[in-house]
Amino acid sequence: MRRSGWKDVAGGIWMASLLALGGISVQAQNEGSVVLQMPQEAVGAEVSLYTVADYTDSEGYVFQDTFAECGIVITDLRDSSQMQGAAERLATYVAEQNVEGQKGQVSERAEVRFEKLTPGLYLSAQTDGFQSVVLQPALIPVPYLTEDGGGSVYDIVISPKYSLPGGAVIATKTDESGTVLGQAHFVLQKKTYPADGNVPDDAAAESDEDGVFYWKDFDADLVSNESGQIVLSDLSMGLYRLVETQAPSGCILNTTPHEFLIEEPGTVVEIEGIYQEESGAVAAVQIVNQRTTLRVHKVDREGQPVAGARLVVKDANGQIILDENGNAKYSFVTTDQPYELKGLAAGEYYISELEAPDGYAVAQDVKLTLSDAADTVNEVTMVDERQEETSGRLIVTKELCDLNGDRLMVEDALFYVALFADAERQNRISDVEPLHCQQGSSTSAIFENLEIGRTYYVGETDAFGNFMESGLYEDCLFVPEYPDGHEISLTQGQEGSIGLRNVFHEIPQGYYYEGELTITKKVLKGSTPYGTDQVFYAAVYTDKNYTEQYGDLITLNMDGAETLSVTVPVSLGADPDAEIVYYVAETDRNGNVYDGASRLEFAVSLDKTSVRMSAANASEEVTIINTYPEEVKERESENPVVDQKNNGSAGSSTVRTGDDTPVLEFLCVLGGALVMLLLLVMWKMGRKAKEQ
Repeated sequence: MRRSGWKDVAGGIWMASLLALGGISVQAQNEGSVVLQMPQEAVGAEVSLYTVADYTDSEGYVFQDTFAECGIVITDLRDSSQMQGAAERLATYVAEQNVEGQKGQVSERAEVRFEKLTPGLYLSAQTDGFQSVVLQPALIPVPYLTEDGGGSVYDIVISPKYSLPGGAVIATKTDESGTVLGQAHFVLQKKTYPADGNVPDDAAAESDEDGVFYWKDFDADLVSNESGQIVLSDLSMGLYRLVETQAPSGCILNTTPHEFLIEEPGTVVEIEGIYQEESGAVAAVQIVNQRTTLRVHKVDREGQPVAGARLVVKDANGQIILDENGNAKYSFVTTDQPYELKGLAAGEYYISELEAPDGYAVAQDVKLTLSDAADTVNEVTMVDERQEETSGRLIVTKELCDLNGDRLMVEDALFYVALFADAERQNRISDVEPLHCQQGSSTSAIFENLEIGRTYYVGETDAFGNFMESGLYEDCLFVPEYPDGHEISLTQGQEGSIGLRNVFHEIPQGYYYEGELTITKKVLKGSTPYGTDQVFYAAVYTDKNYTEQYGDLITLNMDGAETLSVTVPVSLGADPDAEIVYYVAETDRNGNVYDGASRLEFAVSLDKTSVRMSAANASEEVTIINTYPEEVKERESENPVVDQKNNGSAGSSTVRTGDDTPVLEFLCVLGGALVMLLLLVMWKMGRKAKEQ
């Protein structure tokens, strides 16, 4: 018996499983229909109907070719939940496979009708209009059995489950300059009219023309993301507001409630981390925070502005506040106007002077408490004292070494030192001076204009003047030591000095053991020591062919001396047991090595042309002897050489002065002979003229 009937999706469609078991006889010539009844909001939406499988009494359900690979086993669908799960999987399948179905549009009567359907299993799925309604997909058998099993229903009317998409809002949090702010906390509240007019005890009652209402909390802990956004969707229609409960660090709390109205559905989409409107109407809310402001005044004792002081901000523990790159986050130079610092979180801080302007002493740190209350004016004043001209001078010399005291040299490293008023070295009273080591093991910093009779305490610091009891370089520990103590008091006319040694527990990358290679120049005339004003040159090489020069050319300015020694630092490598060989040669001023073919006024000899050095044998000396012949007068010249190209070895070069004939005397004799010859010719010509 053919019947028409109505079923909701969840309450009878699962009976289709009985058809697969041959519970009834189906006539292939019979046709059915499906009417989907929708809510009014669905008008205009598009729904497609797909033939998933045909049905015959002999074979049961047979998948259409399009659905042969869908992965669904129809005979396993025993109840409504299994039917619904299969419907959702099939809806995904048709979307991914671009399966075409019979399309229908929801009419003004809020329904869509599909007719002339042969027996089989059908899938209804929404394909457009999601901004207005979201319909649940459904599997629909045509026909299906009645609940009493007495017949089959071919004309089916069902109401698919649905949901109405809510509204959406995108709230954006920025500071006064438009920079987005994350980590702002909010509570979401909705304007609510209680049916009985009774407002909960923990809510504040208000009223308007529509009656008594209160603001009901919906979400008590919303937090803006790193893009400064708070995104809410699926909101029911009504009036809402966002109330800030915690401002981002460094900002003043914005206590103004920000209201927005949801009147239409809307959806949002995330594109590259930013939420944007996708469809429908999306409310937009802009919430601005003012950053905290600290005005820093730098003045002298008379209250006049002091420009040129370099200041930094320290935290409550006295540590410089750093950025993600390890640099001072708040560092500035004062002008004749107060400096404004923006965005400091509420709390305790210190203003610290790294460098005082010329003529002023470094001021002590000034402590302050910063408030983020909306009506608070945060200001701090630092006073610089005038510095009297004094004669005190202190030289601090840094050396680098390992635990055994062996000297280390470094390619390039920067350290810092400062003077303090206390033995604990917490009260800095000087600028922070750099100690720059380059291709060596030691360097110095000079402090001038120090008070005579005052006690100063020397301490190694970081770049911001914080005293360091130890430090790390490339993750290698070093400990500053003061061999002669770190305390000094200067007397009138005295130049003080203090040694500072960094003892490394491990050798960092770029550090090497240091050796000392002394080049001694001796000048002889014959066998007698000979004082000269000549300037000679030498070089150190890492290869025996003198092609790889180590360091700069060495200048040996005799300045009237017979003997001169110059000591140069050389690298011995990072391994204390390794040996390094260096080669020494005399050169011209351009670095060309003298060889046996060089035309020199003197002979060059070396006591050795190479040295083998290590951390255990860190000092070596090479002596270069230049010998002038006794009978040859030395030319008055700064550079007694003819430049030669580097041809190789440096050993002994003999004198090569060419012909020994005194050239000037020869020219004089030749000139006299020519004059006599000219006179003789003229005399003969005169005599011949008389005879004629």
